[in-house]
Amino acid sequence: MRMFFLSALIVLLSTSCASIFNGPYKKVQVHTTQAATVYYNEGSVKTVDNIASFEVKRKKDTMQFSVLQDTNMRTYAVNKKHSFAFWSNIPVKFGVGMLVDFTNPKRFTYPSHIYLDSNDTKKGYYTFEKKLPKGRWEFQVDMPFVNLFHREDPYGYRELQEGFFGVGLGINHFYRNNTYLNFSAHSFLLSNYPLPPPFIVFEQKSQKEFSYQLALSNNHRIQKFSLGYGIAYVFNRKGYTVRLPDTMEPQTLNLLASTRVLPGGDVTKIAKSVEPGIYEQHWRNTQSFGLWFPISYELTKGISASFQYRPTFYNDKSKMESKFENLYSFGLIYRMKL
Repeated sequence: MRMFFLSALIVLLSTSCASIFNGPYKKVQVHTTQAATVYYNEGSVKTVDNIASFEVKRKKDTMQFSVLQDTNMRTYAVNKKHSFAFWSNIPVKFGVGMLVDFTNPKRFTYPSHIYLDSNDTKKGYYTFEKKLPKGRWEFQVDMPFVNLFHREDPYGYRELQEGFFGVGLGINHFYRNNTYLNFSAHSFLLSNYPLPPPFIVFEQKSQKEFSYQLALSNNHRIQKFSLGYGIAYVFNRKGYTVRLPDTMEPQTLNLLASTRVLPGGDVTKIAKSVEPGIYEQHWRNTQSFGLWFPISYELTKGISASFQYRPTFYNDKSKMESKFENLYSFGLIYRMKL
């Protein structure tokens, strides 16, 4: 058995992510401002709706193609770069796979989308849409991966609660070029293990926590960055699962607002009647208002890496409320034009 695992480990480390996941060719789309013909590798492609698609062989050289618009011909040179699969060897295989990929042209990639700009006298193109026009509508899906909840409870105890995954759905409306309003609803999972769906549904813990919100933000698109600011209504829901042994009599269980046991003092508690021999779930709900700062960076067309920050500035007057709450969320965003 030991030899089996050793052999499997050697096979795993002797392969590489780029060799496995990257094909020898990369699909590239060239976006023009008018009907054109794109010449590449002794072939030509006419644009359809101002888009020309062709496949480029991965190699260490720059990609060159020419574009004929009206009677004007211009040649473009696009530099290669190391692909995501190549860099993923670091967390997945501790960097060993990079040694395997080092001599493999599959480690390289080119931009999936190239937007030509005749006004640019240097490169002549961008790898992102330079202007998203007024009147554009988008459907947005937020996919948080890591959530950090920093707060101070009513008794002065500070904690950093981690969580994984969640979902957010929203609508973007561009009321000016590269400037849009976003209205969205979000759900963040806290106090859970990083289990992939659907296994996370069956997770069993004595304490579960969720944070829901409705958010309205104004966002500015600056090249590949999107920077926003707005407000959020927050609804937090925290559940406790408790159990008494069969030998005990029914009793009232006091659930502290704090996550720690505080000695003495006037402590606000939630009194719940618990029956012996069974598990019971009890929930505590709180509400607050806060600011909302969504930040994202476009990785490729439609997909962006995201960081979202939410400090609260008003809580309801319940004694169970935290003195402050800060949410930090890291994930991905998918945007689709409507």
